[in-house]
Amino acid sequence: MAALKMSTAGVTALAADEGSVDGLYDDPSGYCTFGVGHLVHAAKWSCFLLAAANANTAWQGKLGTIYGISYVPRSAVSWSDYADLKTKAVEQGIDQVAKKQGKDPGKLTDADKTAAKAVAEAGVRVEADLLAKKVEDVLAADLGSYENAVNAAITGVTLTQDEFDALVSICFNIGVTNFKGSTLVKKINENKYRSGTDAGPRQTAITDIENAFAAWNKSGGQVLPGLTKRRKSESDRFLAGARAELTKMKVPVPAKP
Repeated sequence: MAALKMSTAGVTALAADEGSVDGLYDDPSGYCTFGVGHLVHAAKWSCFLLAAANANTAWQGKLGTIYGISYVPRSAVSWSDYADLKTKAVEQGIDQVAKKQGKDPGKLTDADKTAAKAVAEAGVRVEADLLAKKVEDVLAADLGSYENAVNAAITGVTLTQDEFDALVSICFNIGVTNFKGSTLVKKINENKYRSGTDAGPRQTAITDIENAFAAWNKSGGQVLPGLTKRRKSESDRFLAGARAELTKMKVPVPAKP
């Protein structure tokens, strides 16, 4: 069977669940993020450009706001003082880099400053490159690895499009490694939720999958209502077909006259 790709409806649902920001922002963990959950820096820096903008009243007034957070909009590339913003972001970024490396920004050697500046410059370039791209294009490029992960991990059952979309959504949110090693994948691959003529084992398998989705509702060890809601949405999409089949199995067959 050909590898599945996420449907348009699936992408729309994912963007709604993740939240789509038309620019650069810091996520709840303080990591620079772009668009729909795109981690900007592998080293998990906060946004250099956003920090610089927040330190200047004029720039701060040009920031966008959504979901209660501030972000550097993609339109920043057309600001007349955009070059100045990037310069300031590098200057301030030196301190961010130093602190993350456990160094006192006020006691850096010339060599330390040069090295930190190079890191900040590289980070600002990455952020600037993203601001020149469309959110949907970056998301489309990101999805490939998660689609591949789901196609590779699910081996015990032929997925429907809705099932596949729901799994790509949770994989995108919890990460490929977590997804592949999850109880969720194990339970799906047992292929008990849509097979067999006995309603009892099917119901048990469906419940097991519901619980396996629901288990991924924490961040930093804390249960987040938003993640609980998202897991419920994903499991409902995944299990819709299986529940419909189970309901049919439970309907008594009319006796022949």
